[in-house]
Amino acid sequence: MASDGRAYPLSLLFIALSLAGLPIAACAAAPRPALPASELIDLAPDRRASWSGEKLLAPLTRLFLGSGYWYEPRELRVETTPSDAVLELFYVRANMQRGYEQGEAPARVRLPARIDTSDRDVLSIRASAPGYRTATLQLPVRSRQATVQIDLEPVANRLLAVEHRYFAGSGVLRLLTRERSTLRLQKGAGGFTLVLLETSLDPVALAQLGELQSGLLLRAEAQALGEDLLLLVGSPAVADGRVELRASQDEDRVRGVHALSLVLAPADAEASRVRRARERLAGLDASSVSECSLRFDRALRASLDPELLARSLSVYDPFIGRYVRAALRRLGEIAPDHALLLVDGTRFRADVPLEFEAAAGRAGEAIGLLALFRDLVAALEPAELRAATLRSVIAPGLSRERFAVALAGAEAVGEACRSAR
Repeated sequence: MASDGRAYPLSLLFIALSLAGLPIAACAAAPRPALPASELIDLAPDRRASWSGEKLLAPLTRLFLGSGYWYEPRELRVETTPSDAVLELFYVRANMQRGYEQGEAPARVRLPARIDTSDRDVLSIRASAPGYRTATLQLPVRSRQATVQIDLEPVANRLLAVEHRYFAGSGVLRLLTRERSTLRLQKGAGGFTLVLLETSLDPVALAQLGELQSGLLLRAEAQALGEDLLLLVGSPAVADGRVELRASQDEDRVRGVHALSLVLAPADAEASRVRRARERLAGLDASSVSECSLRFDRALRASLDPELLARSLSVYDPFIGRYVRAALRRLGEIAPDHALLLVDGTRFRADVPLEFEAAAGRAGEAIGLLALFRDLVAALEPAELRAATLRSVIAPGLSRERFAVALAGAEAVGEACRSAR
């Protein structure tokens, strides 16, 4: 407003400020970083606290407590680590619960004005998240805190990886964990459930659970139960008693993990199944190690990790070891000159016990063994289960997709060889 009473346009004022070198927004406050969106949880009880003498003195005490201390409405912001923890909020007055709500962090909790509370009103917050220990925080409702931070502690154990091996009607489900597991195992209508106490789930293990499939296992799912991990495994063979479950634990010192093994053993005479596998193995002839079969073998081997093969095809493996030894012996019988050829060119005579044992210690390197197992699996399993069974034998730690690509590529090499002949 000019001194003569006339009003100048607002734009002229902006021009004047600019010419004077004054920033137009000099007094504007710096923008604050945006907080994550949060839900509002109303936890104010329906009833006010009973009358007390301090309420009579509230108009006086507000002089040194602050003008808004007693009468202004209040909100408390709750944040957690991890940021999306589940919240349970309890309003307790004189040791009696007066309110309960659930929500998800971050959250804003609406509390009553302090004049409507007592000095015994307490807000109790319980925070939980999968893979973390549940934490509880208690805060007087009359507290001046505007924000509380609850940091959850991760559980000690973690399910790192899952391996399933199946062959000749038997199987083993191996769970690799960071620490030794405490578990509860129970048979159910469609299979069995396994609860790993105070255990979280690694994304790698979750993906592997989704790929479990064999002649014994149809599917597997994982659910977080607070601090614990629940595994639901579909297995009609276990549900109806055709297969028995045996659990054992040991330490895998090579990989620095603990292994929980669930052995799925047929309730009937397992010896008959082993005998059947040995009969099918004895029926394989030199065609399993023909030139085209060996090309398939080399192509598949080139797509797989040598360490994975060495671990999977170990004669010392408690589940598959006896079949690996039997297959290696049969390979020596049908191979040219009864010699076992390794990938580095070393040759061992299978009919010499000392040399055979030396080759058995490096079974994963024996050329032709992958092709032999392919033909053995084809003789034992229906077509829809052959790829899954072969993967569980020679590469149980490999994803279904990667193994399918490797197997298809090797089959194409073998087929091209046969077409060219």
